[in-house]
Amino acid sequence: MKAALGSIITAGLVLAVVLGSVAVLVTSDDTLAPHYFAVLQRY
Repeated sequence: MKAALGSIITAGLVLAVVLGSVAVLVTSDDTLAPHYFAVLQRY
């Protein structure tokens, strides 16, 4: 159980880092924003 919990936490951290970098890209380059929003709206 602890191994499963650890992998869930790791996945959560990776997801947070990915979302954070996407947010930085979107706010720093307006030309990429529509593309990222289109991708995010799929999920």
